[in-house]
Amino acid sequence: MGLRIDSPKERGTYPGRQQKGHNHPSGNPTPSTEDITTTAHIMRAGKILCLPVLDHIIVTRDEHHYHSMFERGTLPSIEE
Repeated sequence: MGLRIDSPKERGTYPGRQQKGHNHPSGNPTPSTEDITTTAHIMRAGKILCLPVLDHIIVTRDEHHYHSMFERGTLPSIEE
């Protein structure tokens, strides 16, 4: 999973929030167990650092074929 850190202006979000993303070259944007586990780890770390994860988006070569964990309700739940 790649991680890119850029300015809030570049990513079009607000400071102090994260959006994660990576690609699935297979063309199937369905999150794997590892994708969900890794997202949960990042969300826990973000909570400690006060940097909530808003979404994790998996893209494919087809611009209309993607999976937004926020939109699909698949962002993992983390303990309070």
